[in-house]
Amino acid sequence: MKFRGKILILLLTLTLVPLLTSLFLQRHAMRQLGNDLANGGREYLLANTRKVLLNLAGEFDETLQRDRALAGLALAHQADRLSRRDGDDEEATRTYKRISDLIPHFHARHYTRYDSGKLETYPATGTPPDPAEAPWPLLSTEVERVMWKILPATDQHPAAILLAKRFTAPQENSRGVTAIEIPLASLFDEMRVPDLWVQETETLVVTRPTDHPDRIEVLLHSSQAASNAGISTIARGKSIEPDNDADRQAFKEALTAEKPAVLEMDWQGEKTFWAMAPREPHRPFPLIILPVDIATAQARKVEASVQEQFDQMLRHSGILLAGILLFVPLVSLLAARSINRPLEALVLGARGLANGNFAIRVKILSRDEFQELGNAFNAVGPQLQERQRMQTGLLLAREIQQQLLPAPDLPFAGLDLYGRNLSCDETGGDYFDFIPLEKGKLAVVVGDVTGHGIAAALLMATARGILRGLMECGRFVPGEILAHLNRQLCRDTEDDRFMTLFFGIVDVANQTLNWASAGQGPVFRYASRTGQVEEIPSTGMPLGILEMADYSSEGPLALSKGDVLVIGTDGLWEATNPSGEMFGIERVQDAIRSHASQPARAIHAALLNACEQFCGHGSQQDDLTLTVVKVVSAEA
Repeated sequence: MKFRGKILILLLTLTLVPLLTSLFLQRHAMRQLGNDLANGGREYLLANTRKVLLNLAGEFDETLQRDRALAGLALAHQADRLSRRDGDDEEATRTYKRISDLIPHFHARHYTRYDSGKLETYPATGTPPDPAEAPWPLLSTEVERVMWKILPATDQHPAAILLAKRFTAPQENSRGVTAIEIPLASLFDEMRVPDLWVQETETLVVTRPTDHPDRIEVLLHSSQAASNAGISTIARGKSIEPDNDADRQAFKEALTAEKPAVLEMDWQGEKTFWAMAPREPHRPFPLIILPVDIATAQARKVEASVQEQFDQMLRHSGILLAGILLFVPLVSLLAARSINRPLEALVLGARGLANGNFAIRVKILSRDEFQELGNAFNAVGPQLQERQRMQTGLLLAREIQQQLLPAPDLPFAGLDLYGRNLSCDETGGDYFDFIPLEKGKLAVVVGDVTGHGIAAALLMATARGILRGLMECGRFVPGEILAHLNRQLCRDTEDDRFMTLFFGIVDVANQTLNWASAGQGPVFRYASRTGQVEEIPSTGMPLGILEMADYSSEGPLALSKGDVLVIGTDGLWEATNPSGEMFGIERVQDAIRSHASQPARAIHAALLNACEQFCGHGSQQDDLTLTVVKVVSAEA
């Protein structure tokens, strides 16, 4: 992908990601706000609606009971006036009118039936009650009490409450029963709900039948909208109940409790509130039914308002997003041109350096970081050239150092030999040597100079030269050789440079080992007769520390066919795994013991493989030299 494309993607990412993230967070916040407002408002409105409905049911019930009492008093007064009249029909009419004026909101009709069969009606127009429903036969006795009767609606007569009372008079033909008929519809005149609910509220006047007190019978059912217009619907003894069994049970319990209550009921397929103030059987009481959705309409309006604001925000954000999509490519094109030119110069310069042209330079005059980068690039060529010279010198030094070492598997009668030097840098301070001597003897040398790199390699080469020179002079006693080498190193090196060295002579004919060790160890010897791995002790301190140090020769140590000598540097057993644990001497001994029956090369490989598996495949941390000497025959 071209750089300008990456710039475009970067700019789009830097602009769109924050914008889209902001939109997402705002969207989430707005929705959460809308939900919180709607839910909080819904809970508040529901609680407030229950409270208002409970108050309305109580007030409506108080109104009904007040009107009942008022109607009873009016009837008692009417009966009293009729019992004291002297047969004057005009007096009766004035009585009816006076009582009607006292209770104008009842729209009442007055009836009096005398024992003689005469019937008076006020107002004179209208149809008297159905004889089957009239109270005259029930009050034909002399018992003076008020009788209440609910008259169901008929085609000619609206539903009404009929109050009747027997009265007596001095004249026998003036005795009879007087009654007041109050249309149930007039009760709604004072039963009004808040204007916010008026279109959806159902207001009913109901009663509990005496034979089924856990049910209700509708006396009057009116929609508030219709009632406010002067229109009401009268039911003929219709019974209503909630839709499901659980609600029906709760409703029956509320009826029998005879206390004002507000219930949430499923009715006609929707959630509704039923507010009522139940009375004893056969006494009318109010029932108000309001859909729950009407009570929470305001909360839904708030939620819709929030959603509308959110949609408007999305439209504005879409316009902003479109502007960004048009603006960002133009900016990215201009930015890419200002960046590409110095980058192209740097690319051409880098190709020149890769082809070995260390004299190449770039010219960038942008007066910004690219110019600084160009100046830094121009300084790289000479540095790379110098580093190449040093690298070439180090490779040459490594090649020379490797030439100073013997062949890894030097052939020698009676012995199986294998040794290798593995440096962690181009050059190192580890050293090993196989030096054949006369009479079937072999000198085995392993040394380790402190540190690694070119300084350690030079000290190793110096020690090798001194040791070889001593042996050319006919000195073959291990302790004497180490003592002389120590004095030379102390004189020629600084105090912070020293080395450990093992020098041993294997006599194949006599199967013995004589040695001296200047702090080099441990040296491992596998005894084939016992199958055990032993450590050959050191005989003195490292070389180059104390000029007058003494180094004694040890031996002879008897060897047998199958015995194995393993001489290495600490780069083997001090190698660590990623957790910092060292490979350790015990693992070296286990590997020697497990592979002692194999050739020297195989033993050598097994040790290195075990170390590598333990440490993992990380970079080598120290120089490592390992030699294996296995006795295979007593013949020289």
